Amino acid sequence: MYEFSENSGIFVTHIYRGFPGSCCNFLQLPPPFAILHTDSKTAGLVRMKVAVVGGGISGLTAVWLLNEYSDHEVELFEANEYVGGHTNTVTFKGTPVDTGFIVFNKLTYPNFVRFLEILNVDYIASNMSFSVKRTFAPAYEWSGNGISSLFNGISSWTDRISQLRLIWDLVRFNSLAVDVLAGPEGDLTIQEYLSKHGYSDCFKRNYLLPIISSIWSTPANKSAMHFPTKTLIRFMANHHLLQVFNQPQWLTIKNGSKTYVEKILSKLDPRKCFRSTPIESVSIDRSSKKVYLKASNSETLYGPYDQVIFASHADQTVKILKNSDCSDLFSSQIEILSRFQFNQNEAVLHNDLSMMPRNRSIWTSWNYLITDPSQNLDHPPPHPTKLATQEKAINESAVEKTVCLTYWMNLLQSIPEKTCGPVLVTLNPPEEIHPKWVFGRWKYDHPLYTSQSVKAQEEIATIQTKNGLSFVGAWTNYGFHEDGLTSTLRLLLVQHPSMFAVRSPFERVSVTEESIRPVGLGTRSLLGLIQASIQIFCRLVWLTRTIVYLLFPRTPVKPKLA
Repeated sequence: MYEFSENSGIFVTHIYRGFPGSCCNFLQLPPPFAILHTDSKTAGLVRMKVAVVGGGISGLTAVWLLNEYSDHEVELFEANEYVGGHTNTVTFKGTPVDTGFIVFNKLTYPNFVRFLEILNVDYIASNMSFSVKRTFAPAYEWSGNGISSLFNGISSWTDRISQLRLIWDLVRFNSLAVDVLAGPEGDLTIQEYLSKHGYSDCFKRNYLLPIISSIWSTPANKSAMHFPTKTLIRFMANHHLLQVFNQPQWLTIKNGSKTYVEKILSKLDPRKCFRSTPIESVSIDRSSKKVYLKASNSETLYGPYDQVIFASHADQTVKILKNSDCSDLFSSQIEILSRFQFNQNEAVLHNDLSMMPRNRSIWTSWNYLITDPSQNLDHPPPHPTKLATQEKAINESAVEKTVCLTYWMNLLQSIPEKTCGPVLVTLNPPEEIHPKWVFGRWKYDHPLYTSQSVKAQEEIATIQTKNGLSFVGAWTNYGFHEDGLTSTLRLLLVQHPSMFAVRSPFERVSVTEESIRPVGLGTRSLLGLIQASIQIFCRLVWLTRTIVYLLFPRTPVKPKLA
């Protein structure tokens, strides 16, 4: 179908398909992404007019491919004043700062890296490290910066004991979790899996839930504890989160991620880029099958279009389809898209250091804040009879009401602190930050992952191009930039190559599935023996604590009268 050349610096010929006055156009593309020509099977295809709704990574990829690697006409509709979606770079003290999409790596973002290289977008090394801070007494902070940082920020001896259990459970989880990829436990939620295997509340609350919530910007009580176990473990294995060593080098785009947005838009006719144009409905001419779009801030009908690619979030797309006068045509598409859910988070650019760990040595690129005191099971309640009730409440409520995470942008994007001071971006600050420390606020929607949404991802292909509508987005997979880009590549180059006739700028690759072998029988037996010993020890500690409370009940201290 297409020929690719790996020869350095060759000229390639592009034959325009079936248009009067077609001529040869010579392109020089950086190896190994040169395309030689299309064959006769793609000749004579009808030139289409395509609308793309949504200017995030998926929509921009569609615009890039259709505008520069096909003969179709493309128009972009974006509800915001800026184009980019989660790619939102702002200027702070003369320095570009990313407030949404920030980092990537070559191993798990292979297509995105090729995309940047074709656009001649430079990137630099970044840092990915993680810390957890409790915002209520007693003080509790830890990070992965070294052995000392695991304990230096912990004031209570009971928290230190719990931290040892956390470390043990982390070793056990990283060693044994891959079993779910080949066993029946993959259908369990992560909450069910952790409970079944006796993982401690400290491990859940102070490590796994913060990790899940931070990666997907998801409140624990909405999705994290109900995450499908197989999906989570497969992701963690592929992204090397189940190992301490051999982590991939993380990267960030030089001068901010808006650089790639500007490169794409520079090749698009400005008259075909409609900013601040939120689409509210779709209509279809039942005779011609042409598609029309209507924006909420205009009475004008945009179109007609041969195809419309919705690169908006699924819940937003559902509202548009339901608001249409021919919504009956979209019943199957609405049914599948309705299974996806999203959560809105507020990102605040500021320099309030209270959003970071108190101990500077614990600062990392990602700093998670535990804000709900009801999570604190490490310190016993006034009477042991309340202990079971409290544990049950914690397990059922699944902890945090919202994710709270601070990105240390100086470390992530190599922003000099001497000239810019501390540059922080916090998702959902637990307390209102003083206005003098705030430099901007933005709202971003992130997908929630449930068994229903994972199942719906498998069915997306069945509704593509139906009624002239297609759907792409990072939410069709794990929710990251690589997923948004490959979602569009899959639609245009794999699922419907003859319809869109896009000349592929590079050969699409799949993220390598890490083949992690389960631990051997000897190691498994040793882990089981240690786990059994720890469980016996914990039961003895609980029994001793209960006896102490029964023999020496706490007497409430009466306040002194003035």
